[in-house]
Amino acid sequence: MADGFGPLEASVADDPEPDRVPRPNREPAALAEQFAPDRRATAAVVIDQATREFPDFDDIIMKLVR
Repeated sequence: MADGFGPLEASVADDPEPDRVPRPNREPAALAEQFAPDRRATAAVVIDQATREFPDFDDIIMKLVR
């Protein structure tokens, strides 16, 4: 939900549309801010942290969005 992006934008390794430009959705960002106001981070930072902690992060997310 960081930056208003969802799971599809979080996982781009198998992106079938490489020229696709993701459009942020304000609602998920607002929800994240509501429940974690002191944990603000960009989507890139969150994805980097998740990838370091969970090496198969991309595979996990892709299974969820298919």
